[in-house]
Amino acid sequence: MTARQQLLIGLLTGALAWCLGYLIAPPMTGRTALGYQALPEGMAVAASTGEQSMVDNGRRLYADACLSCHQPLGQGLSTVFPPLRGTDWVTGSPERLVLAVLHGITGPIQVNGTTFNSFMPGFSQQLNDEELAAVLNYIRNSWGNQGSPLDSTLVADVRQRSATRQAPWRSQAELESFLDDLFPETTEPGTP
Repeated sequence: MTARQQLLIGLLTGALAWCLGYLIAPPMTGRTALGYQALPEGMAVAASTGEQSMVDNGRRLYADACLSCHQPLGQGLSTVFPPLRGTDWVTGSPERLVLAVLHGITGPIQVNGTTFNSFMPGFSQQLNDEELAAVLNYIRNSWGNQGSPLDSTLVADVRQRSATRQAPWRSQAELESFLDDLFPETTEPGTP
């Protein structure tokens, strides 16, 4: 028997074994299932029914648009996609967060001391101001984050002020330079 035939027989045997295991093994369900992506209940806390509705909407939008990269618990993926949990990108300047999500980022950013150099699409065409405020409030107040609330008026203002922006931010430095120029009132005293 030739090496090629042995390789083919080995591959076929492995595939057959996998198929039999798949058919015989009990189905994986719940948190052990492969690709489990459900969001834990009770991650965000709201003070009123109206706020709870916004949190629920934000949770749903997060699951639809953000979860695959930033993961169910906001932990991100290693050095590929940054975490949303425990970072000033989420709980810091609401204007910076809105700009990042509206227009997206491609290029290097620093999050919790780690450099991420990936691509995040912008959502200016997919999410309206209320939806964007809902998802941002969800991430600002989930997984232990305690960000101040933001409303759709702020999102509309940032959207209008950055309306000429068509491309994703090429780096953290570019986004922050734009933020400093357009929103000088968000710069803390004593910072350049």
